[in-house]
Amino acid sequence: MDLSLSDEQKQLQDGAERFVRDKYTFENRRKIVATERGWLPENWTQFAELGWLGMAFSEEDGGYGGGPIETMIVMEQFGKGLVLEPFLPTVVLGGGMIAAAGSKAQKEALLPPMIEGKKQFAFAWLERQSRYNLADVALKATKEGAGWSLSGHKGVVYNAPSADHIIVLARTAGSAREEKGLTLFLVDAKADGQSPLLRDYDLVVIVHSRPETSNLASIHN
Repeated sequence: MDLSLSDEQKQLQDGAERFVRDKYTFENRRKIVATERGWLPENWTQFAELGWLGMAFSEEDGGYGGGPIETMIVMEQFGKGLVLEPFLPTVVLGGGMIAAAGSKAQKEALLPPMIEGKKQFAFAWLERQSRYNLADVALKATKEGAGWSLSGHKGVVYNAPSADHIIVLARTAGSAREEKGLTLFLVDAKADGQSPLLRDYDLVVIVHSRPETSNLASIHN
């Protein structure tokens, strides 16, 4: 089995390594951390221009037909520089879940602008009592007319302050810690009257939100 990188993958590796070397010296990183966002929009724009935001998505979804190897190559270099831009929550987690579970309409509406650097995502799954058990979910989703009402708390939601949409893991059936009865909801973080309550420091909390409905396999929005 040949595990060596292709010429295109080597170019990707060289480009990511060069970015980290040029943009993420120790002093530069300290300055980026001190900014209001904690990351730089111009770096995010550069990611989009270089194709990094779309490299792991299929051409059908507006991407460039790569996969997990390309993601691994870039993430390895990002790890060396402790890169602060929200690549993991937006591209790997948010984009990955939408590509895997989203409807055709949701993919068309959300993935192309993400790949262009115009949308960001966050994934809200952790709760204070859940610890290692991913099925320990207390935040509840209740059907209300044509929509859903979410009520509860999520903590440490990476990139929530910058996200345009937050994917929230909620319980729609079953008892606490039961693996069945869990549903993903897509919440518009910017919409008036629907936005979750965010308390931003090292912990972000989501309380009382009413997303519009649409099925994302098991993701609703």
